[in-house]
Amino acid sequence: MKNVIIFHGTDCSPNDEYYWYTWLEDELKKNGYDVDVPHYPEINHEDIATFLPKVLEHHEFNKETILVGHSAGAPLILSILERLNTRVKLSLLVAGYSMRLEGETNDPVLQSSYDWLKIKESSKDFVFINSVDDPWGCDDKQGRIMFDKLGGIQIVKNEGHFGSRSQNLPLYRISTPQRYYPGGKMKSLRILIFGDSIGQGFYDELNGGWVQRLQRHYFTEELAGKNGVNVINLSVSGHTSEEVLSRIEFETKARSKDDTDLFTILAIGVNDSYEKVGVRRVNEVDFADNVSKIINIAKSFGGVVVLGCTACVDERLKPAAWDATLHYDNQRLKEYEDILKECAAQASATFVPLWQLINNVQGEREILPDGLHPNAEGHEVIYTAVKEALAGIV
Repeated sequence: MKNVIIFHGTDCSPNDEYYWYTWLEDELKKNGYDVDVPHYPEINHEDIATFLPKVLEHHEFNKETILVGHSAGAPLILSILERLNTRVKLSLLVAGYSMRLEGETNDPVLQSSYDWLKIKESSKDFVFINSVDDPWGCDDKQGRIMFDKLGGIQIVKNEGHFGSRSQNLPLYRISTPQRYYPGGKMKSLRILIFGDSIGQGFYDELNGGWVQRLQRHYFTEELAGKNGVNVINLSVSGHTSEEVLSRIEFETKARSKDDTDLFTILAIGVNDSYEKVGVRRVNEVDFADNVSKIINIAKSFGGVVVLGCTACVDERLKPAAWDATLHYDNQRLKEYEDILKECAAQASATFVPLWQLINNVQGEREILPDGLHPNAEGHEVIYTAVKEALAGIV
C-alpha cells in the first residue's frame, strides 16, 4: 500500500492554515497515495520514551511507506525508524533536528543518542530540507548533522521554519527548492552527467536521449532563469569506469565555481561488462574499485546519483551487430548493476535501479532495437526514472 504519514511540529495541528500539511495531503492523494496526518498535541511535551509507543501502535509501516516530519515531527521519525522491523521507502525531514536547539533547556521529543546505523537501515532514502534563516535554529547545520549520518539528499533553502504561527510566517506549500550559501545569495546548480553512448542519446536522434530530455525539463518557460539549473552532458560513447575515473576530477574542477553547486549523475557499467574476443573489458573487482573511487571524487564536489545498468537482449548481442568481437550478457549487466548499488550504498549516494525496469518494459514492447541501445521510448523510460529521483533536489 502506497501510504504517507505526515507528522506535524510542536503545538501545530494538521489543518493549521500556517502550514503546508493540507496542501501536501491533497497533492499526494491526487497521485494515489493513502495519506494520514495525525494530530499529536503531546509531541515535544511528553517524553519520547512514553510518547513513541503510542505513535508506533497507531500506524502501519511497510516498504511503500513515506514518512514526512516537520520540526519536532522530524526527530520523532528518527525514533520511529530506530524501532521499525521493516524498511520504509522514504523519510522526508523538513526543518528537522537531532541536537538540542540553542536556548532550549528541554526537548522531550529528542533522544539522548541515536542508533544511526539502525535508522539508516530502516529507510531506503532520506531527504532533509532546512533553511539558513530558521528562527528556531532548525537550520542547515542541523540538517547537515543528519545528512552526514544517514546520507540521502539535503536541500537548503531560505524560507524560515517553513511555516510558523508564533512568528507569523505562513507557508502554504513547499516551493521549488533553491540553494543558498552563507550570506543568503542564491546559488545555481550544475548537474554533470558522466556516461557512455546511451548517455549521449544514441538511437534517439529526434529527442537527443534521456539527458537532453532532462535538459529541456529544467529549461521550461516556468523554470528558466528562476532555479539556475544547468545540465551538462559529459557522456562519451564507449567509455567505461576506467575512462570516467581518469577524467572526472579535472572535468568537474573545470566546472566548479563558488556561486554554483555541483551534482553528479553516473551512468556507467554497460561497457565495463562486455567481453571482447572472450576477455572481459573491466572485471568485477576492478569495476567496484573504479566506481568507489569515482563516487568519492564526485562527492568531494557535491551530491551524487548512481544509475544502474540498463538491460539488453542476449540473442541480439552474441555477437553485437556493430562489432562481431563484442559480446554482451543480460545477467552480467544485472551483476554489474548490483556492484553499482553496493558502491552507492557504501558511499551513502542515491541509487536508481534501471536493469529490472528496462527488462520489464522490453518484455512488453520493443525499446532495445539493436539489443543494447534504447530507442526514443526507452530513453523516455530512463528519463522518467532519473527525473523522479531528482525531484527532491531540483
